[in-house]
Amino acid sequence: MKAFIKKPLDIKELFETMVNISVSIVKNESGSELGAVGMASPAEADVAESSLFLDILRHDILNPLGLIKNFAELMLDTVSDDNKSQVEAIIRSSERLIEIIEDGSKLTAYSKLRRLSFERLEAGALIEDAVKANSEIAARKNITIENRFSGEHFISANILLSEAFSQIISNAVKYSPEGSTVIVDAEFNDSAVFSFTDNGPGVDDQYKTSIFNRFEQAKKMGVKGCGIGLAVVKKITGLHGGKAWVEDNPEGGSVFKISIPIRDGKETISR
Repeated sequence: MKAFIKKPLDIKELFETMVNISVSIVKNESGSELGAVGMASPAEADVAESSLFLDILRHDILNPLGLIKNFAELMLDTVSDDNKSQVEAIIRSSERLIEIIEDGSKLTAYSKLRRLSFERLEAGALIEDAVKANSEIAARKNITIENRFSGEHFISANILLSEAFSQIISNAVKYSPEGSTVIVDAEFNDSAVFSFTDNGPGVDDQYKTSIFNRFEQAKKMGVKGCGIGLAVVKKITGLHGGKAWVEDNPEGGSVFKISIPIRDGKETISR
């Protein structure tokens, strides 16, 4: 370990270290092409150090964290009421660390993308995948994710767009009060606009732009953590030639929106 890590690494420094050197095609588990990765490095030692640390995060830390979380969940039914709060704290902390590692890995991978391949995808299916991905965490808080989009509408996009939807829904569920409703909808005119409405704490005007920057913490609006999830949203949306922003919900809370150009057929966009 000492041969590679010469000084302590914080998470911000770690992900900002990742730079470019070669080009390769990135595919998902089913073999579909996501895009191309370009990598370059001013110093091979930095690349080795960063790659090693990311490997440790993904494999040597992520798996044990999952086991700790699962074991703690099993313990909930066996421990006394006096000890339940401690076990629940272990579960929450494990989930948060897992989220940071997974989102950080995604942001690092997406930040290397220089070309994104598009195909004809059904917008409703992308939304539904994102809703299903967050159904379990929503159920824990008795939150309803209401998908108001109906009909069939095909768009030219990359399947990563569903990941952007999922990140916003996850944030909405996380910061919305128990028993509330998160509303998902879409409109199609000159562009495709996807909206995600919640009843959370809302976002102060001074943070409405910076909230999408990685590692930006908007403490005054009650948002915790590294801010990696919304940075992932910004990156994926940008790779689609679109934008992401947040507005106030007149009924209290926020409306996060993603807008992407409407295109026809398969194509590739380089950034």
